[in-house]
Amino acid sequence: MRKRIFYLDVVRSVAITLVIVIHYNLNMAIHGLSSLGDESFLGVLNGQGVVVQSLFVALSGAALMLVYGKRDGSIHWGDYAKKRFLSIYPLFWVTYLALYIIRTVQKGHLMFSDLPAYRYIFTATAFDGWLQPIVKTPYMIGEWFLGFIIILYCLFPLLLGLYRRSPALMMGVAFLVACIPVLYEPARLGMSLYTSPMARLFEFAFGMLFIMHYEDGVSRRQGVAAALLLVALYMLPNGPWVFPKNAAIGMLWFTVISWISRAMEQNAMVRKFFLWTSLYSYGAFLFYHYFMQYYMPRHGLEPANLWQFILYGLALTAFIYGVGYLLTKLTGILVKGVLHVTPSRSRERVAAES
Repeated sequence: MRKRIFYLDVVRSVAITLVIVIHYNLNMAIHGLSSLGDESFLGVLNGQGVVVQSLFVALSGAALMLVYGKRDGSIHWGDYAKKRFLSIYPLFWVTYLALYIIRTVQKGHLMFSDLPAYRYIFTATAFDGWLQPIVKTPYMIGEWFLGFIIILYCLFPLLLGLYRRSPALMMGVAFLVACIPVLYEPARLGMSLYTSPMARLFEFAFGMLFIMHYEDGVSRRQGVAAALLLVALYMLPNGPWVFPKNAAIGMLWFTVISWISRAMEQNAMVRKFFLWTSLYSYGAFLFYHYFMQYYMPRHGLEPANLWQFILYGLALTAFIYGVGYLLTKLTGILVKGVLHVTPSRSRERVAAES
């Protein structure tokens, strides 16, 4: 059985939770419920969304490399595609259909009835959020990240081939490719530089390289050095270099978390907490954004003080993870019962067997 890397669970859990908290702060302010998230110390989190993206990208590269990096021979494309398919699409489809049915019943008519039927292809392939700036799609969940990460998954075997020739070659090619969108300006297509798979390829390759050399995390000396570099980068004012600065901050946070996770791992309760939140983080990710956008303007509460604001946010975060758990468990049962295959990822396997 493949060794489970604790700091990857921590990165995944921290990143998803931060995304939820950031959107909670923003939605509370946008819908006029409370500006405490902006006015308090929590406001510093609102600008960290791009750093969280970097964590996700590096994590994705590391997770794939953990599976395939030490295997001999080339990747079997059919098996690779099947595992990626099962890890992404069943839970995505179940969540989308559940929300679509609920909202259709509430509205009394079909959602997106004004769109041509063929555009559901973009949703079926999970590219609807990524393509939304270019063409209107029946997008509800997953944001831009799913289509973005699927493209990186397709590029992974090529990067792995380069790594086996030379890790330096892989990083060099990834760096050069990442420079292209900076010059081309994806904004011409109505897209952000941060949602360009090419622009984030270096961070993805960093995750691949990191897990091969620091499977157990970095040493204390390396962790302290990374933390000091983080402080220096946060003190650096933004400018034309803001994109590489944010990418570097994300990669350094990844490094620091791998270090501090060594101490956290010694506590059994902490291990169980991060394992659980990691297992059900994808379900929480798929659900949270639509829930925030739908729930806040209709049923959101107005906290009277900062403590109520924090407790309300914690309650909503726990609820989102709870729904993520239920969706993941349901998907695991369907994958095993309907498709007659064993779920490919541990979170789905746990859901199917529990």
